[in-house]
Amino acid sequence: MTISLSQQVNIDANAIIINQYGIYNTTHINQAANSSNLASITQFGESNSVDILQLGIGNSVVLVQSGNESTAEVFQHGDNNVATINQSNGQHFAVQQIGNEMVVNITQYRK
Repeated sequence: MTISLSQQVNIDANAIIINQYGIYNTTHINQAANSSNLASITQFGESNSVDILQLGIGNSVVLVQSGNESTAEVFQHGDNNVATINQSNGQHFAVQQIGNEMVVNITQYRK
């Protein structure tokens, strides 16, 4: 039996929170607001994948992934960007930030 949880999210709003538990979790987020975009994603499962595009001022990503093949891609465009990524087991990420006052916090570990 295979469980697959996928979400496609295209919004013009400031905050989104997604929690996924299962196998083959996938999340795609495109977020465009004038200020304070927040994307908070938690994924627990075997093959987690996240890609996030944020446009605006005050972008923030908080991502927690636990799985064998966790991947994260974050693109932020604007000022005051913050990307916080916490990955356990499979650990692959890419962060691209364009703007001023940028911060990237990465924690990776194997259980």
